[in-house]
Amino acid sequence: LFDEIGPEVARRLVETFVGEGRQLLGSIRAAADRGDLAALEGLLHQLKGAAANLGHVGISSLTAVAPSDLCNPARLAHFADRLE
Repeated sequence: LFDEIGPEVARRLVETFVGEGRQLLGSIRAAADRGDLAALEGLLHQLKGAAANLGHVGISSLTAVAPSDLCNPARLAHFADRLE
């Protein structure tokens, strides 16, 4: 993908992904604090899609976590650390 779109567009695409990823992580933390499993499921799906669009399998694989696992503060912290 990056070869076809060029370095400048690729850089902007990655910067957009990083910014959106940070926003999604904030939303994931908030949903986990509320215990909102439906919101967590949707947010993980959004993150997975965004990562897949860039071909980032590492981040895509992180989203395989069960939403209920993220309600555990230690597991949420581990997830966030790996994502960041």
